[in-house]
Amino acid sequence: MELARLTTLMAFALLAALPLAPAAHAGQASDKPLSYVANGGYERGIAGWNAPTGITRVVASPRGGQCLEVDAGATATQDVHIGGNIRTYTVAVDMKASGIVPQGKVGYAYVALYQLDSRGQYLVYRDFGRTSTDQEWTRHTYTFELHPDARALSLRCGIFQAKGKAWVDNWTLVAGSTPRLLTEVSEPQPFTGSTKGVVGIFSAPGFPAKGAGSRPEVIASILREAGMETHFLDIAALSDPSHLRPSRYDIVVLPYGESFPAEARDSLTYYLHDGGDFISMGGYTFLNPLLADGKGYAREEEVLDKRLAEAIRPEKSLLFDGGFEKPETRAVGIGGSDLEARWRRTSETCQIVDEHPAEGRYCARVTSHSPKGEVQWHLRLPGEEGRRYRISAQIRAQDVTGEGFAYLAIYRYGRDGKLIKYNDFAHVRGTAPWKRYEFDFTPEPGTATLFVKCGLFRAQGTIWVDDVRLGKADGTDPRPMNTATGHPGDGLITDVRQIGVFDADYRLKRVQRVETAPGQTIFPAGIRLGTVRGWAASATRGYDHSRWIPLLMSYDRYGRPRGSAGSLLINYSGFYAGSSWGYFGVEDRDLFDGKDPLLRKGLQRLARFMVRAAYLRNLESDFASYAPGSPVRLKVTFENRGPARQDGSVLFRVLNGGKELMRKRVPVAAGSLDHAVAETSFTLPKAVAGLCHFTATLSLGGETVDSTESGFFAISPQVARRGPTLRFRDNYFRYGDRALFLFGCDNYSNVYRSTTEGPLWWAREHAACRDYGFELYENLQYNNPGHVMTEVDWRRFDGMTQSTQEHGLVFMPGLLIGHNVAVSDERIREESRQCSEYAARYKEIPGLLWYINGDYALRHEDMETLRAKWNAFLKQRYGTDEKLKAAWAPEVPPAPLGALPFPPENPGRWDSVSQIDLYRFHVHLMTEWNRAHVAAIRAHDAEHPITSEYYSYPRRGIDLRLTIAGQDVSNIGYFDEPVRDLDYLPLRIRLNDVRVRGKSVSLGEYGVKTHPAWSVENGARGYHIVRTEEEAKQLFMAVAYYTFGMGGSKVQNWCLRDSDQRVFPWGVFYPGPLIPKDVAYTHRNLSLLMRAFEPRYEPPALTVLLNDNMRLGNQENLGIDSAYRCFAALLGLHADFNVASDWFADSIPASTRVIIYPSAICPGDESYTALLRWVRNGGTLLMTGGPIYDADRKPRQSA
Repeated sequence: MELARLTTLMAFALLAALPLAPAAHAGQASDKPLSYVANGGYERGIAGWNAPTGITRVVASPRGGQCLEVDAGATATQDVHIGGNIRTYTVAVDMKASGIVPQGKVGYAYVALYQLDSRGQYLVYRDFGRTSTDQEWTRHTYTFELHPDARALSLRCGIFQAKGKAWVDNWTLVAGSTPRLLTEVSEPQPFTGSTKGVVGIFSAPGFPAKGAGSRPEVIASILREAGMETHFLDIAALSDPSHLRPSRYDIVVLPYGESFPAEARDSLTYYLHDGGDFISMGGYTFLNPLLADGKGYAREEEVLDKRLAEAIRPEKSLLFDGGFEKPETRAVGIGGSDLEARWRRTSETCQIVDEHPAEGRYCARVTSHSPKGEVQWHLRLPGEEGRRYRISAQIRAQDVTGEGFAYLAIYRYGRDGKLIKYNDFAHVRGTAPWKRYEFDFTPEPGTATLFVKCGLFRAQGTIWVDDVRLGKADGTDPRPMNTATGHPGDGLITDVRQIGVFDADYRLKRVQRVETAPGQTIFPAGIRLGTVRGWAASATRGYDHSRWIPLLMSYDRYGRPRGSAGSLLINYSGFYAGSSWGYFGVEDRDLFDGKDPLLRKGLQRLARFMVRAAYLRNLESDFASYAPGSPVRLKVTFENRGPARQDGSVLFRVLNGGKELMRKRVPVAAGSLDHAVAETSFTLPKAVAGLCHFTATLSLGGETVDSTESGFFAISPQVARRGPTLRFRDNYFRYGDRALFLFGCDNYSNVYRSTTEGPLWWAREHAACRDYGFELYENLQYNNPGHVMTEVDWRRFDGMTQSTQEHGLVFMPGLLIGHNVAVSDERIREESRQCSEYAARYKEIPGLLWYINGDYALRHEDMETLRAKWNAFLKQRYGTDEKLKAAWAPEVPPAPLGALPFPPENPGRWDSVSQIDLYRFHVHLMTEWNRAHVAAIRAHDAEHPITSEYYSYPRRGIDLRLTIAGQDVSNIGYFDEPVRDLDYLPLRIRLNDVRVRGKSVSLGEYGVKTHPAWSVENGARGYHIVRTEEEAKQLFMAVAYYTFGMGGSKVQNWCLRDSDQRVFPWGVFYPGPLIPKDVAYTHRNLSLLMRAFEPRYEPPALTVLLNDNMRLGNQENLGIDSAYRCFAALLGLHADFNVASDWFADSIPASTRVIIYPSAICPGDESYTALLRWVRNGGTLLMTGGPIYDADRKPRQSA
């Protein structure tokens, strides 16, 4: 198993421990042996499986029935909890593969079995089926012994580092050593619940509530009044998995606010996984897990912290001398390595000193006098995979400068000596006092060696390190039950078992009243409460896992919604399929004290709804948009997870602008644990235009039970032409008839592919954009295999395009986002065809900004193509082997032109011409890729501007200044860590300022998170580190003012709103119904302010000319750093200046009177000749460095 895939799959790992279940599910009655896989044949769709939407799907199998189809890069999983005394199991599955082409050294379609411990870490894993070529249907089997520490088995299938498709079907997992076919086994059957409704209410006298706890006896009285049977559950009952079963309790009520007994974590998770429900009230559910400590109850985190502190006391550290106090450490030489946890050093500048240590008499010091390379103290020791460790150290710094940083790090290596994974758990720059940093980790499977490092990387300065500790910390890590925390990456990496209710960054703010939420049928109308405090009852819903229904909505004094105060989440797929959760976040009053009859009735109706377990899901139209006069088909799924057959009807209604277009009632019926699809159709009237809002309402036994809504667009050229005309000239966008500094937002393809989104939400998002100061709406469009769009896709894009225009927004569709430019000509033609199709379809839309690529990739994957292109490039450049050898000397080409391997080996020298040529080749690939796609658009559309988003500084030839080609607007993404982001912002703007060529400069994305899970202590690093709300506002203001003031043309925030599918808190709106964060008001005010100005480009007399060749080859940072120093000096003097590239020195603007040419040590001959000509014509030049090298960084014969 390749470790890159292990790292990727960690996102799916268990974080919550679950007890081993009995060998058979309760109520299982069959003569066939039990397979522990739920829905192993995919006949119930994706139920029971966790699979990414869009790149996995259930399809009809040519062998009959259904199977799972998997695209490149996808992984589908199901975690199975089994147990008893059985030690031997056998897994079996059918797999087929087609078009499998590895994209690296290895790549394949696979089926796999992982054994996981209580924390979700891998104990044993096996790809028991794998293919790197086409394969017809093949049965793969694997018999194995259960690891003693295993608590779950994870079934996995997918495609790793390869193109192609795979299909899987007929999973079985049985006890014993005999493989079974799906027809030979029975599968686990979910519990259907009771007709009456049995409720278990957690009740523990003395258990401390946090928030507004409700009295268990009052809750019992309210529910008994509705005819339900109630029982009290103490901590022992709640913690007993054999007692807490859905067959015994339909619903568990948790009335203690945020507080929950930690020892009941496993049993409740298992209960919900099997289809049980819960209702919680009084605050953020599961945020305050408690453990008994002999004196009462304490926060689980505090108890575990005490255990951890004991585990990592200095005398228990696994390191020989973590405090640098022993004579053996002071006497160590340079180099060497062993596994005895003893320090080694790489340089004489690594010393043991008595310079104000953090503890004891001595500490380690590391000094670097050069901004290149790395100096460090380090040690090695054996590591145990699957064990939990904590490493900690103290570090202080003085004058750490340069491209890099000071660091503390822990590396893991395999038995073969290859790196498995590393983590820098501290980065320090500048001058900083002593500070302790800590990091918890579990060595990945295959780990044999731990490697501890502390030093300076590509930075100069001095650091001191002291009190380094490494201890075993098994059993000390808190396992979150909710999604308040996890691993802080771009999004929050959580386990499927973490219960996605509430959001740790989303409190109810400025609430003046709470009322019955509109659009739902459960809580009665008329509820009205005053001011409340607490948490908004939001949800993490997955792409097609659940449906969220707000029950109580809060409002501010102006009547604007501020978030749901109580909600219902219905899980119809995924790990908690069949489980429903009612939860209420108000923490300063007991909503269910029995005094308010409407709230009392609401709780009763909620419980009854959950017991009935009949509801609607997946309301949709067959297309997202239609031409008037077209047939429209609507459908909705009626899900019955209750104990008996249910018959009823669904009422469909379609409205346009308040006018009813269609009303039709359709009968519907479904047996227990079954579903039915209700559908209808009608013809869209020809006079209709714009958004059509449609609803489906479920009635059972004459009672209205549920209602859901969606929408589609009636396409109208007249509506689409209402959009603002967008053009670009003289370095600014023309929005309508004036130059305007644009404010935009970014969004992504989830809006098309998630069931939580759709045309109705698009229209609401666009209205919110308009109201909060956005003039531009970007979407990172998706791509299909072969870049072939279907009619379904184009109808989505038609609707999205029209909605943006109707709301006065410029639409910025991302056509090839994240695409690799190092690809074959055939692939480029395929991509260009898609660009051409977009342009042909939407060229008449007035408000349009073409967005070709963002997050450019330049990956060396198709090595055969790249080798051929590399040799052709060198042949074009040098012509003969003799000229190549002369240019590359002292390097020796390893083969003649036409047969050179790719990429060339890197000798590491600054003047390595092979590496300079590699960068030039990358620039060539970028330029040609861009030109092809610009030409494809321009073949149809000569008017609308074109852009792509680059990184904010060059990376190995992904260089905006050199490769922007025929695109119109310089556009960068900008992110950096706190403080540094504000410091470097003006420098990055100037580095990418291409106004001298009429291409302006703009920010295509910027943003920050304010979610507490992204703390440094929780592992956040770099630009992901959490900001305060005030810091977020400061960044938004700085971005707008700097970009506008420095001549930029637009800024775009990443992204519009926090995701409903996962914890991804980049937005200016919270998840759910578009409630603005406070920073949204800041954004709106900035946009309104800038509309008062009509910017005009006036070229300054001063130009900074960059030596572009300094960025091509090894140590490219030297060219960037010299530019930064020049920019910083001029900005400090408040000087206005342009920035030009010496590759284009022949087009220096006529307005330029003075040029500053910093670090001009290796200009090309043509550039230098053009510059001399400019000076002879009267220009004034200030040059630093002097052209002592040519473009190949070789000494000039004369200068």
